[in-house]
Amino acid sequence: MSDVIGQNNATVDVPAVQQAVDAGGTVVLHGTFNFVNARLPAPMGSRVILVTGAVVIRGEDATILGGGSAAPGGMQTVFFIDAAGFAVTIDGLRFVNPHNAAIRVTRSGDLGIAGCQFDGVIPSAVASPAGVQNAALAIHLPGGSVGTVSILQNRFQLGGTADDSVGAIIMTGPADSVSIADNRIAGTTSHGMDLRNIRGPARVERNVIETGPVGRSGLPGQFVDALRLIGSGDYLVERNQFDCGFENAAVVRLGNTTKAVIKQNDVVASVPNDKVPGAQSAGIQVEGSASANEILENRIKGRGRAAISVVFSDFQLDMPPGTDGDPSGTTFRGNNLQQFAPTLATVEVGAGARNTTIIGGSGTLIDNGTGTVVQGSFQPPA
Repeated sequence: MSDVIGQNNATVDVPAVQQAVDAGGTVVLHGTFNFVNARLPAPMGSRVILVTGAVVIRGEDATILGGGSAAPGGMQTVFFIDAAGFAVTIDGLRFVNPHNAAIRVTRSGDLGIAGCQFDGVIPSAVASPAGVQNAALAIHLPGGSVGTVSILQNRFQLGGTADDSVGAIIMTGPADSVSIADNRIAGTTSHGMDLRNIRGPARVERNVIETGPVGRSGLPGQFVDALRLIGSGDYLVERNQFDCGFENAAVVRLGNTTKAVIKQNDVVASVPNDKVPGAQSAGIQVEGSASANEILENRIKGRGRAAISVVFSDFQLDMPPGTDGDPSGTTFRGNNLQQFAPTLATVEVGAGARNTTIIGGSGTLIDNGTGTVVQGSFQPPA
């Protein structure tokens, strides 16, 4: 085991941590580490500490200040993990205002991120689907593979303006399995949690996400959601608390997912009364070439365009090549919608949506789909 004591001095702290990480085993960090303006060359982007082998990095009252570079381009981060096949754990660290990302993973074996605190992220560039992603925790971008991923009991307090475009957790690409539980996320101006094409089982449980009223545009390519799920993956989202106050956002958005289960969550669209909900506003929205998803026994509250929405989308992540962008076989059952104030309708079934089933609930309904089955107390909007 290696113990490293921070000196609040980048010229000392950076090489000391890198040397300990290179040695592997368990590295315990104590005190304050100053990584402000620290930038070292790396084959896969700008980073402060490069992790290429098996290691446990644990903090005992440890704070890391800054890290990375504010320059556009590249992938600035404090810990850059490129450790194909090796288990990596980061536990109990506090990150204060890193640039672009605190932890970025492109490849690893089993991966554990637990008990960390993320206070702020300074964006290095405007995020886009194909470009640099500003997020406290970013896993295998631009691509790679990981094993079993656990993200447990972390705290994210990010903040920022609409121009910052900062999220908390983004993960894209295959994993053996994913467990994201008991995290608290607040103040993102992009997605609170964004999971894409996980392929294996992904469990999202007992998290609290409150993104607040500030966000980027909310248009396709700049969505702002408490939770977004994209593409392949055995997704189960259960017993979470989701709150999004931005007026052009879905609190929970599913795009091109299959057999995702969204169950027994508290979903709150806390749009301020002086804001007009936009075209992307919804409590839970299923869009694009999604099929056989189940939305079960959720409590959907607040104010927005619609409490639940099933709509066509031609956004590239929602409608991959060879698909039509129309959701099919969506089931809504046992959801409580009574405390939602819609500006369009309580339930929206858009043109192109096929075989949507709505069991239980009450309110107003717009149905432009085909094969819709409704068993509830719904009326057309006045």
